[in-house]
Amino acid sequence: MIRFDALRSTTFPRSATWRTPRGLRRALAAVCLVGCLGAVSLGALAVADLNDAPAQYTTLRSRAGWVLDRGNRLHYAVHITAGRILAICPCTRDAADRQYWRAGYHAVTPLQREVAQAPRPESASGWIDYMMGPVQVGLAWLEDAASSLSQTESHLARAP
Repeated sequence: MIRFDALRSTTFPRSATWRTPRGLRRALAAVCLVGCLGAVSLGALAVADLNDAPAQYTTLRSRAGWVLDRGNRLHYAVHITAGRILAICPCTRDAADRQYWRAGYHAVTPLQREVAQAPRPESASGWIDYMMGPVQVGLAWLEDAASSLSQTESHLARAP
């Protein structure tokens, strides 16, 4: 016969409690941070494309439709990011090449074309340069945004 009082009185040592490993918690936090930064970045690119929508699109809905259909910044960023991720594994390199080909249609500046046409690296230092290409494009976009904002501020300061 089983005695249930013996089971009730059993205490477990503190180390036996379930805990999330510290490394896993940090990895999840890093993934969440990267995801949030990516979402904010895509949102900023969508807003930049929204501001560049042609004047014939007067409503917010029609301008947003134009961005999703033809926005160069947003599409370029998505295709380059997908290409860089797919290029890591040799089994998905054809899909990566397809993404780079698509990004080429949205490349506006020589730097963007260069990043889209960059050959796959063979060394570790080459991979670092390969992954930094999209970052350089993003920094150029930030520089353009800052100069645009400064021009807007100077224009507003001169307005009566």
